[in-house]
Amino acid sequence: MVKQSSKKDETTSTDDQSAASATPEVTAKSPEVKQPASKLAWLHQAKKWYLTHKKVAIPLTVVTVLLLILAIPWTRYQSLGLALEKNFSIQVIDSTTKDPVSGALVSYGSISAQTDGDGVAKLKVKVGSHSFFAAKKYYKDGSISAVVPILSQKNIPKLELIATGRQVKVNIINTINKKPLGQVNIKVADITAKTDNSGNATLVLPPGASEQKAEIGLDGYVTANVVIKVSDSKVEENKFTLTSAGKIYFLSKRTGKIDVMKSNLDGSEQVVVFAGTGNEDESDTILLASRDWKYLVLKSKRDGGKNAKLFWIDTSTDKLNTLDEGDAEFTVIGWSENTFVYEVSRNSVAEWQPNKVALKSFDAKTAKLTILNQTGGVGNSSDNYRQEYMSNEFIIDDKIIFTKYWSGCCYSPDIGLLAGKQAGIYSINVNGSGFKTLKAFAYDDSNRYIYISGVLYKPKEIYYSVYTNDAYKYYEYDGEVKEDANLKDVYNKFVNSVYPTYLFSPSGEQTFWMTVRDGKNIVFVGDAEGNNEKEIAKLGEELNNYAYFTDDYMLFSKKSSELYIMSATGVKAEAELIKITDYHKPAYGYHGYGGH
Repeated sequence: MVKQSSKKDETTSTDDQSAASATPEVTAKSPEVKQPASKLAWLHQAKKWYLTHKKVAIPLTVVTVLLLILAIPWTRYQSLGLALEKNFSIQVIDSTTKDPVSGALVSYGSISAQTDGDGVAKLKVKVGSHSFFAAKKYYKDGSISAVVPILSQKNIPKLELIATGRQVKVNIINTINKKPLGQVNIKVADITAKTDNSGNATLVLPPGASEQKAEIGLDGYVTANVVIKVSDSKVEENKFTLTSAGKIYFLSKRTGKIDVMKSNLDGSEQVVVFAGTGNEDESDTILLASRDWKYLVLKSKRDGGKNAKLFWIDTSTDKLNTLDEGDAEFTVIGWSENTFVYEVSRNSVAEWQPNKVALKSFDAKTAKLTILNQTGGVGNSSDNYRQEYMSNEFIIDDKIIFTKYWSGCCYSPDIGLLAGKQAGIYSINVNGSGFKTLKAFAYDDSNRYIYISGVLYKPKEIYYSVYTNDAYKYYEYDGEVKEDANLKDVYNKFVNSVYPTYLFSPSGEQTFWMTVRDGKNIVFVGDAEGNNEKEIAKLGEELNNYAYFTDDYMLFSKKSSELYIMSATGVKAEAELIKITDYHKPAYGYHGYGGH
């Protein structure tokens, strides 16, 4: 009876109170029979809660199951490996030298990747424990077992390969700044390799030959063909250099005529771009490059005739185009980024006529020619006229700052033709917009002679001396023109000394200039305003700053006929400069440009 009653109680619902009271003797004799009913109560309550709170209960169930799976390492990777993939790195190294092996193929199943210059290959594989294989010609195949972690990879496993050929070491640096070059592609025999970030690579080549021809190349550099030495008795070391890509353009008279030539930055591959015609004027042939060397302007009589023409060249195509021509004299001023600024004096216009001299600009990107400003003129003959003159042109950012004044023939006891006229300091954007009168000086009966001279004191700062009303006054341009009586001594000292030429980098963010100290030309770099100067080199007195080539290199002229290059970070000795070429000595230089 007890057993049966127990079975019945075990199958009776816990809320069946009438069945329990009908068998009091069973309860009295076996009080433990109620315990199963009490244990099952929480299950029924949980089931009821679960069914009525499915939105919360189901996600909790999933999380609980996942936590249980992840708590056990074996099930953790078995489960997550079905869906979770991670990027995993392996480094392949030479078993003898312990140097990285570049160009090796690392694989796991159908997934593979090639090692870079540091010998590292990156594969995207499922998490868990795997075997990886590596292979490269003239090496024995190798393998390694590694665990791809669920979280980030902390250590890169090293897979060693045993060389079967002859080992050689290669080191590659920048020709000009001597810095190591990483990720340089090396092609030799039937293998490829890359240098690491220190510019080093270990190659394994087939035995037998003592030399192997190779090609080394890197984006932004001139590809070079070299010869690698191989030895059967030792690990041969081979040192090479690569030169940054880019072309330097210059004038040369080596053929007897004035040619336009170009070369690589190290002076190699010198070629004639435009052969001279023999009509060129020795003292009036000028080549001026934009700061980024994308465009050139050539002033030349190469086409013959009485007057020189202005030509422009797009260095991406090396095509010669006519910029401006006519019965006129052209004066080169300089570049503002890709806009060229110059002055033209028209021979057919008389001194007393307006528009004899024009300030013009040429946008090399759009081939647009713009008249920025022109001079005035009054009178009726060479014995009775006043002509407006333009001078002191300085390019600052995208503006040109210039002065104008009046002069002419002949003496007049009163203001005469100068009535209502003024001299002044002006500015205009190189695209022709934004003309401004920065400072004006009126002519009158007591002030019939006004003369303005200016000097570029800093890259964006001009000092002026103005003779007006029978006295000198001094002004400073720094975005606007202000009178400053304290500039007198500074101005006179500056103009009576050898003052520096500031050259801007293509980015416009830095400048460099030279100052003579103790018989040496000290090279300084600074910001766009010429401040925060830093000495980077001491050079001989025969050297002058010439130009930037990108923000990374500086060009210098020696004796105004030799061109040199150095790193923009400087050199310890003049001997570190690399000579590019000899060139045709120019007749004169320009504000903001070296090579005097």
